[in-house]
Amino acid sequence: MKNIDTAAIRARCEAATPGQWIHRPEKSFDVQSDNKNIASCFRSDNAEFISHARTDLPALLDAYEVLEAENARLADIIKDYAERQNPQPLTLEQLWEMDGMPVFCKGEDNAGLNGFGIVDCEDEKIVDAKGDYWTFEAYIDKYVAYAHQPKGAKE
Repeated sequence: MKNIDTAAIRARCEAATPGQWIHRPEKSFDVQSDNKNIASCFRSDNAEFISHARTDLPALLDAYEVLEAENARLADIIKDYAERQNPQPLTLEQLWEMDGMPVFCKGEDNAGLNGFGIVDCEDEKIVDAKGDYWTFEAYIDKYVAYAHQPKGAKE
């Protein structure tokens, strides 16, 4: 539903005559606002629709924007869940963006280089809780890092 231009719709709503619109079938103009003529309709149903558009459209826009935000939030949760289920190795560029954050490191052949560490961009390494570390220089050749621990990988 990305093709809905909510800003343009809201601008049209705000540009319309302000105030409550009332369906008055006894008047020559069926829809009025503070005695200002809004619309004249041949059918009462159309006048009823127009009279409610002044409040219905902004309410629908508000609800739509809340739902769009919730949809984006849920999409992020699903993406995070998928990443946790099947994490991909981080690129070195991604590691540089994760200064101070935990990552799971997995050494080649699982040779004692598995575990969580904190990214330290200043010293170009990932440090574990024991003070052992993996250097950025050895990345890819000796180990890879993940934002989440891969299934089956042991510390």
